[in-house]
Formats: sequence, C-alpha cells, structure tokens
Amino acid sequence: MASVIVMGRSRTREVPLHEAVAVIGRDAGATIELGDLQVSRRHALLVRAAEGTFVKDLGSRNGVLVNQERVPRLRQARLKNGDVVSLGRTTLVFKDLGGEPAADAGAPGVDATRLALTPATSGRGGPPAPDDEDDLDPPLGPPAGASAPDAGRPAAAAR
Repeated sequence: MASVIVMGRSRTREVPLHEAVAVIGRDAGATIELGDLQVSRRHALLVRAAEGTFVKDLGSRNGVLVNQERVPRLRQARLKNGDVVSLGRTTLVFKDLGGEPAADAGAPGVDATRLALTPATSGRGGPPAPDDEDDLDPPLGPPAGASAPDAGRPAAAAR
C-alpha cells in the first residue's frame, strides 16, 4: 500500500493512503492535515489511479514542488517511490513499495487522464475553490525590521 512520510518542524509521521483521493492542507477535514501556515487550507490532492499516483496543486499561492521542481498550478505530477513533495515548510516523501495501482482506482471521478482538465471543487458542494489566500502568510518580502531602499520616503512631488 502507498503512503507518505510527513516531515514537519516538530514531528514525523507516516500516513497510509487508504482512499483513492487524499486532500492535503490545513483544513480540519483534510485527509492529511498540516499545521504549516505556508500551506493553504486545501493545498493539494494525492490521487491514486490505474495509471499511478499523482499530486495535484489546487491553485495554492505557495505551490507544490516534486523533487524541487514546481508543479504548475491546477496541474498534476506523477509520483514514484521516494519522490519528495514540498508544500510550504513541510516535506512529504512518497512511499510505494508495491507499485500496484489502487484497488479502488476505478471509482468515479478518479480518472487521472481527466484530472488536469477538471477544476478542483471546494469539497463543500460549491463551485471550484480558488486558493484560500486569506489564510496564507503574506508573500515573502524584506525581513521584519529591514528597511527597503525607499521605505519611509514620501513620493516625489510633481514639479
């Protein structure tokens, strides 16, 4: 059976992938709940299908990396045993020693060939969920207390 090893700042745990689809995020209802503020409430999906296991970015601001390569927004990347998936400050290592497709891969809505073409839904019965930008840390900028070159200067007056 496939699983992911979740390595956060304070602990490491292994999460078996029992279901065909697993939601990764900070939301309390996520299959793999992360306590990382750099991760959206619904950041990514892990999808097991007959073609293999895929990670799909759900349009997150901070993105998903597989082996240090960014997965395009709203697209997926196929995973193989040992792949390193990075979300925010959290690292997941995909583990699939059997290499067998998911037993429930034939379930409706788990066709990996359609995965990139269908928008992600909010899981709340509504329309596609854009990234939960309100719950993310602001984009990275100068460190707190650092002065930017033009910080504190008034804009040049029109002459």
